[in-house]
Amino acid sequence: GVQTCALPIWEFQGDLGFSSTSLVQNGDAIYFSQGAAQSFSTGGLTSFGQITVGKTAGAVSLGGGLTATSIAVSSGTLNTNGSSIVVTGNLSGSGSLVATGSETITIGGSMSVTGFTSGSSTVIFNGSSDSACLGYSFYDLTMDLATVGTKLAPSAGITVTHRFTQTKGTFVGGTGLTHKIAGDWDSY
Repeated sequence: GVQTCALPIWEFQGDLGFSSTSLVQNGDAIYFSQGAAQSFSTGGLTSFGQITVGKTAGAVSLGGGLTATSIAVSSGTLNTNGSSIVVTGNLSGSGSLVATGSETITIGGSMSVTGFTSGSSTVIFNGSSDSACLGYSFYDLTMDLATVGTKLAPSAGITVTHRFTQTKGTFVGGTGLTHKIAGDWDSY
């Protein structure tokens, strides 16, 4: 009979760059390790399975937008470097995500990466089921969840320094939490 196997996991200890053809295929899992700074230039390949950053030091800096089923920053830092990312599942881990420009970070699940620097980015929650996030400071935050009844529930107070846009979904404020919207709140 025909046997199937899981997609491969590729571990990279140096820089990673793609052209239009590559050993790594759409949907493959990528793992960054070691302590030195690494660059991740997506080139012609933009769709990945899980991306894991597990570095003892240094950062992985993106050089192009990408879509991933999930991103886990277990340790170290993922620097978007002005590149937009789409995560169809969760963005998690004990490390840090650093946005440096006006990139868009789209999340289909929950966001629980320990450290987050927003720059002037837009974070969009667009999942089809309830989402959660930590008490981050966002520049722009957009809720465009699947239905009005789909919820975004932060575990601590959030700050939005520029604009909070609520197109669809329910924001669950949480008992005893204080949220600061320093700019505009648009609810449609």
